Amino acid sequence: MADEIERKFLTTGYHLAVVRDDEIFPHFSHRLWLKTIGAEVSSIAQLAQYYLSLKFDSDGKVVEEDRVRKKVLLDEEGRVDKIKFTRNSKIGFGLTREETPEVELDPAEFENLVQNSQFLSLNTGEPPQVHKLRTTAQIGSRTIEIDRYLGPALGGLCVTELEFLSEKEAINFTPTDLPRGILGQELNPTIFGNAQLALTAEIPAGITLPRYLRPS
Repeated sequence: MADEIERKFLTTGYHLAVVRDDEIFPHFSHRLWLKTIGAEVSSIAQLAQYYLSLKFDSDGKVVEEDRVRKKVLLDEEGRVDKIKFTRNSKIGFGLTREETPEVELDPAEFENLVQNSQFLSLNTGEPPQVHKLRTTAQIGSRTIEIDRYLGPALGGLCVTELEFLSEKEAINFTPTDLPRGILGQELNPTIFGNAQLALTAEIPAGITLPRYLRPS
């Protein structure tokens, strides 16, 4: 297992570039926004994550997750470039968690795991899941991942994730280390963890989305 050390922030400037979900493909106008702030896009992918099992502590926080993911990599025109299916697990909560290496699956294995999951959401009758558009970009030496959540439950939520090599590096990082317009309010990684969002299927309280990103 390896440590995943991560902080999450609400993304503040993304709404200026992408207004509605149906405008995401194929134009990717947010590439221009990222360019104006000195970022270089390295990849754009549509992600669908399904949670096969979750374990909780006595306070109801997710402390262990087993998930599968479908990753659709897109080219600059928004066309499908490659599709990858994987499975991995994460243990812990907060700033640092442990994660297992991703194991690649074939499409049939992926579908079988999703369809035969014994852990079903009370809201949907399906495995808890999140769908999002992930833009990975480079700003100087820093890699950022901007996740724009899709769908009626989480649509409009836009989060930037940053990973670090050590807890000391993570703690010492400040939002002003990146250009203005990327990082807004810091988000609780437990409440805004993907497994928790998948389970509750709603945007947590206390977040005010820009008008153009609010689900219609």
